[in-house]
Amino acid sequence: MTPAKLRILYVEDNPADYRLLEEYLSECLSANFEIKQAESIKGALTLASSVRFDVIFLDLDLPDSRGLEGLEKIAAVIVLTGLNDEETGLQAIRKHAADYLVKGQIDVNILARTIRYAVERKHFEDALALERNNLQMIFDAVNIGMLLVDDKGMVKRVNNVIYRWVGKDHPTTGPAQPGDILRCIHALNSPSGCGQTPHCDTCPIRKAFESVLRSGQPVHGIEAEATLLIAGSQVHLWLDLSIDPVCMAGKKFAIFSLNDITEHKRIEAREKEVLVVAMSARTAMDTLQAMGEGVLLMDMNGKILSANPAFKQLSGLSELLGRPLMELLLPMLEAKDKPMVLEAHNTALNGHNPQLHPLTLINKRGRPVTVIPAISFIRASDGKATAVILTVRDISEIRVMQRNLEENNTRLRALAERLSSTEERERRRISAQIHDTVIQTLSLSNIKLGALLKDVIDEGAKKNIVSVKAVRAMIEDAVGEARSLMAELTPPLLYELGLVPALSDLAQKLQKQHNLPIQVKDTEQPKPVDKTIQGILFQATRELILNALKHAGKCAITVTVSRKNDQLRICVADNGFGFNVPEEGHFVFHRNGGFGLFAIRERLERIGGSLAIRSQAGAGTIVSLFAPLVLKNAEGRIKPA
Repeated sequence: MTPAKLRILYVEDNPADYRLLEEYLSECLSANFEIKQAESIKGALTLASSVRFDVIFLDLDLPDSRGLEGLEKIAAVIVLTGLNDEETGLQAIRKHAADYLVKGQIDVNILARTIRYAVERKHFEDALALERNNLQMIFDAVNIGMLLVDDKGMVKRVNNVIYRWVGKDHPTTGPAQPGDILRCIHALNSPSGCGQTPHCDTCPIRKAFESVLRSGQPVHGIEAEATLLIAGSQVHLWLDLSIDPVCMAGKKFAIFSLNDITEHKRIEAREKEVLVVAMSARTAMDTLQAMGEGVLLMDMNGKILSANPAFKQLSGLSELLGRPLMELLLPMLEAKDKPMVLEAHNTALNGHNPQLHPLTLINKRGRPVTVIPAISFIRASDGKATAVILTVRDISEIRVMQRNLEENNTRLRALAERLSSTEERERRRISAQIHDTVIQTLSLSNIKLGALLKDVIDEGAKKNIVSVKAVRAMIEDAVGEARSLMAELTPPLLYELGLVPALSDLAQKLQKQHNLPIQVKDTEQPKPVDKTIQGILFQATRELILNALKHAGKCAITVTVSRKNDQLRICVADNGFGFNVPEEGHFVFHRNGGFGLFAIRERLERIGGSLAIRSQAGAGTIVSLFAPLVLKNAEGRIKPA
């Protein structure tokens, strides 16, 4: 088979040199070649665009020559240099020229060998370039991210998947480590870049490829989290990593295979959450089946997933599963409760706890049921609500008991008011009876004993005189004690002249008895107080003054009586020791032994009044009594049982 003619292009502007080379070629190649001439690089490129050449001889001394100018991509280039310009030829070879020849030193054998070598080298380079392109196409076509890293950790090549991840259209040039190429947030935030951050010591990706480069053993199936900066935003990815060692040209490399498993991880997490929710819901419902309270499980769309027997019994409903809760519940509600329930339903479906209060349901059997509703949630690991638990507690019987208790308390309070009124009337009755009987009898006896004593004195019976005087002294003491007891039960001034004169008289007596200043002030307003209330206020004020005398130390006491509208106010103030008023409420007086204050408060509350205390250790005490001017009819406030 006749070999194909060798197509040769000689880029030379000297005709003599062209003819000389043509003669050499004729001698070494016989007639098995075709040669064309181009006098410039530009002309060569134009000619090569229409004719395929196997070899190009290039004179680098041409006026427009600045190098190979891309001719090495067209054919095997043999550079021709002058006698003293071999360095230029060597530089051309470094720029992918096939070989060089020195003008004036060319012979037939060297020329033939150089042409064969150049042609074969070009064929080999073309085949190698084709293979490299094929490998790069495969590298880029793989649907996982791939990086080629040298033994210093520098990335030499990446595929298109990596650039799609980091949002780049073209590869970057220059040395870069994997974290720099992947735009790891830790590498970007460090001036030193990937490999120099504190995070790098624990980075599973860096640990893996350093292990591969060090040991030469592959690493597969590593799952790692990475935060990358993509299009100005931080993106959290899960990567499945495999790294294999490769040796090329005697150097160690590592090939990274990075598979984005973020969506797989999300699906896996959702499946786990669904499983956990399902198991939690099943466990919860198994537990709730036996509860006495009505419990209903609802999805986040408002549809019923499950209901326990107590809920079905309470509502009178049986077919519940899959139905919207509001479709069943609204017809059972009173009109006043519907807005609250609708708002609570919408709030719960948004994953928030609504405000609820007791409401009344008319169940399917027509029975009104008062319930206390409560909402809770089943939540996923991220805190998102996945289901709603509605609990309803039937308090119908409690409400009935509460109403009965309130009625009983009302009757007891009315009875207490009647007792207070009766107590005051009995005080007045006993006081009057003591005055009309005991005191009168004792007074008459004392008068008669006085007359008898006069007769005895006249007759001179000294022994009898002493005995009669002793009896008379005892009667006088008894009269004094009886008057004092009568004054304590019901001071005559209280019902003859009123509350303020009675308090003034009491203050004078106690001031004289204890030698401490006690003053009563009156605002001079009319105070037409009911006699029962008048008695209660007098006794309470007397007890407060005695408390101050007993516990406040050496002090001055002021009693102020005033009126505002239909209410009477008495303030008992002292500048004594004082005390810290407890915050727990008025019943604390009873627990701490202050029964007097407790009793005063209870008596005032029975008649519609109240008691207020303001005191501080070392700053004295002010106790205020409040009471209505008129006592309502207690009997009229008692309801029949």
